Amino acid sequence: MVEISITCNEMIELFGLEPYREREVQHLSGGNKRKVSAAVAFMANPSLIFLDELTTGLNAGAKRKLWSVIRAARDAGLIIIMTSHSMEECEALCTKIGIMKSGQFICLGNLQHLKNRFGKGYAVQFKVSHEKVKEFQQELTRILPGIEIEDEQNGVLFCNVPFSSSPSNNIQSAPYSSNLSLVFEVLNAKKEQNVIENYSVTQTTLEQIFVRLAGHDINDDDSLTEIASLSSQTNLNTDAINQGMYYLLYLM
Repeated sequence: MVEISITCNEMIELFGLEPYREREVQHLSGGNKRKVSAAVAFMANPSLIFLDELTTGLNAGAKRKLWSVIRAARDAGLIIIMTSHSMEECEALCTKIGIMKSGQFICLGNLQHLKNRFGKGYAVQFKVSHEKVKEFQQELTRILPGIEIEDEQNGVLFCNVPFSSSPSNNIQSAPYSSNLSLVFEVLNAKKEQNVIENYSVTQTTLEQIFVRLAGHDINDDDSLTEIASLSSQTNLNTDAINQGMYYLLYLM
């Protein structure tokens, strides 16, 4: 009994439930009920744990507190299989990511693999003087073949630069560093000329990948059909778990 009491106190402190120690679970908020559920799951010190939409209903501070608990448990060797619709949560916690559509895996791999395979390119954002926006747009399309200017808001241009400027570029292309080097070369030169005030270059986000794949009919895209076929052959077996594979599944 003493050991149980000690473990309970540790879980209460770990999950930030101290203010609700004397309150019945049925009278807790939805977010705190999820904390209690997680505490109950963790207190038995399992080797494998399933978490379903764990942080739904939590405020930002509580969510990050719970993330730190999950991350520490993962790093200590606990196998965690979780479902979530939060792209931010996926990137923060998971070493392997699977996206499901209509009950079928349409992709499976680590974050960088998914970005390389399904990403459209590099997301570029920069601030341009209002009077130079149209002129700069025309110059960009000339200097950087294949660049897609997706939006413009108050002088801020949102663009996508493909991994490769080659006309044969497709979903299976690998990133080409020369293309990214050219982007930085052009943007740095324009900043020195005071044409642009600032800029940022990032990879395709997981959210963009999710939206792209979720809107696809995998039967109409050979590359997606291929990866879905491979994923359907992937079983979550003991060998996979022993290799330290962690999954976050987007369920639709």
